[in-house]
Amino acid sequence: MTIKQEILIRLYVAFSCMLLLAIIILGKAFYIQTAKGDDLLEQAARNSRPKVFDAERGNIYSSDGRLLATSIPKFDVYFDPNAQGISTEDFNEHIDALSEKISTFTKTRFADPTLHYSKAGMKRKLQNARKNYKRYISIFKNMDFQEVKEIKQWPLFKRGQNKGGLIITKEHKRTWPWGELARRTLGSDRGNGIQAVGLEASFNKELAGLKGLCIERRVGESWLPLDKKDNIEPVNGADISTTIDVDFQQITQQALLEGLINHKADHGCAVVMEVASGKIKAIANLGLNKKQKYIEAYNYAVGENAEPGSTFKVATMAALLESHKVDINDKVVVDHGAHQFCREKMKDASTKFRGTITLEEVFSVSSNVGFAKTVVKHFGNKPANFINYLHDFLLDEKTGISIVGEPQPVIMNTEDKAWNDCVTLPWLSVGYSLSLTPLQRLTFYNAIANDGKHVKPYLVERVIKVGETIKSYSNNSTQRICSEQTAKQLQNLMVKVVEKGTAKNIQSDFLNYGGKTGTSKISKGRQGYENEYQASFIGFFPKENPKYSCAVVITKPQGEEYYGNAVAAPVFKRIAEQIHAIDQPLHPILKENSNMILVDAQTKKGAVEDYLMLSAYFENPVADHSKNEWTQPKTTTDKLLLNTYELKEKMTPDVKGMGLKDAIYLLENHGLKVIFTGRGKVQKQSIKPGMQFKNGAIIRIELS
Repeated sequence: MTIKQEILIRLYVAFSCMLLLAIIILGKAFYIQTAKGDDLLEQAARNSRPKVFDAERGNIYSSDGRLLATSIPKFDVYFDPNAQGISTEDFNEHIDALSEKISTFTKTRFADPTLHYSKAGMKRKLQNARKNYKRYISIFKNMDFQEVKEIKQWPLFKRGQNKGGLIITKEHKRTWPWGELARRTLGSDRGNGIQAVGLEASFNKELAGLKGLCIERRVGESWLPLDKKDNIEPVNGADISTTIDVDFQQITQQALLEGLINHKADHGCAVVMEVASGKIKAIANLGLNKKQKYIEAYNYAVGENAEPGSTFKVATMAALLESHKVDINDKVVVDHGAHQFCREKMKDASTKFRGTITLEEVFSVSSNVGFAKTVVKHFGNKPANFINYLHDFLLDEKTGISIVGEPQPVIMNTEDKAWNDCVTLPWLSVGYSLSLTPLQRLTFYNAIANDGKHVKPYLVERVIKVGETIKSYSNNSTQRICSEQTAKQLQNLMVKVVEKGTAKNIQSDFLNYGGKTGTSKISKGRQGYENEYQASFIGFFPKENPKYSCAVVITKPQGEEYYGNAVAAPVFKRIAEQIHAIDQPLHPILKENSNMILVDAQTKKGAVEDYLMLSAYFENPVADHSKNEWTQPKTTTDKLLLNTYELKEKMTPDVKGMGLKDAIYLLENHGLKVIFTGRGKVQKQSIKPGMQFKNGAIIRIELS
């Protein structure tokens, strides 16, 4: 046999073997597919499953870019003691060191001693798990990134999932850096089939992004994710930028909280809107929970409709003025603050104004009788005309705010079965027989402050994806609901309410504003009215060229004070004053050589360094005669004199006239412990100036 023949024979044999092997493999595959295919597919389905997981949710920002809501990754740590790559030798070699790491970590991380593990206890737990072939042992929950980074370096765990048994699952949990600030308006994406609320619900599509997909396999009684290379990665959600100003929100929420506490009210809300644009700059909603603590549990501003009471009289006056049937100097007989409309008697809150007064005074003192008689006089024959004006004012329409749950306004009309020709119109004119939410009321007032131009309120300015704006929102168009002349007249009338009417108790030393008080009994439907009230004040500031409108509504105040001027109006005053103080565009730039410091410095003690800095900034001449860091300044016709403010050890300093920062610094440096109330300048101190005291003594100071 030649060499060539020998080679060919070997090739034929090898080829035949390969062919036979291929036939066997194909035959086996055919057999498995036909005979056992269904069983194997069923078994695979039982032991593996697809799992959809959420993308990283987008952030929510304030108007100046501060973070209001975000998602933080949290990690759960598990251990598979029976992972394929862990030999008995590996397990026994590292179990002591691993158990000690886990034990030490629990003691340093968890304050609750019931969550602590001893080294021996953890070792026993892991050994039993391996012995009983358990695959998915929970070690830690809700770890942050740095903690997981540390855990990955522990003995055995640093070898990864297959060789070290370390299993880490990640979940993004929503958090709110500013706590309860606008919490209900921001809302929450609750998941688990529970309906989301607030902006989280309204902009869920944008915030949620696109979900990802991974395959899990069954290991014992647990499900473990397969290699990440088989995953379909999610697409992270977009961010949204809101109109909310964090500083305004803090002011509004704190003012509302104090108002609720002072009057032991059940709940309340306050909203601040930018007049020209409709941007919601602050929205606070607080109510008592079961623990009698005020929290943001429901969006009363958007979702709670009620009879508005006297705050509705602005709309009534607008209808009268737009009809050209009245003049604010027209005379109205208000009797003795009471009038009979058929079988129903209407009363004023006060009988101080009697006899005949002008329509302007009717508005200023909020006379129910004066309003009702005027409306009946001019619209009694055709009440539908009055209601048509309310429709023209868009009071029958939702605001369209981007939060789920806004109810439709309700205004009784002449075709309703409950309409009574003799009774309904007069009561409608003073804010009953209809229901509006606080935001719906504010939107109307905002239009009046905007010279009769209605703008839609909104909360979201932009949707942002990877730094790029993909959608923006604004109010480019306005709708006129009344003439500019009518709006200007109403603005003046509301200013007079504060100057000499029902809200004269909230006159401010810092700015002028206008508004309307309201007090209404709470309706129980067919059962009549509760002996409980809703107090309101809605207005705008400043008086000239109003920039902001604001509504404050407080429900079920307790005690003798329940009127709008006593309960809601002081909250408005505090909000308006504090926003006005920090809103720089409302204050003109001071000219050079301003005498502002010279005037204020006559009564205010303070730090020499501060006065020198301010005098230099405003280019005011100053003579520094102080011998320590504190001064009692005086002014002359041409300069500021910084005289020494004498301080004696163990003698109480006189801090009256100081700001809080300086007062606390000075008193605590002298060894006193300070308790303070109020805001502004120090007016009173519990230990008289010059009195001796023991180190650590408590001194109370009052500011106003």
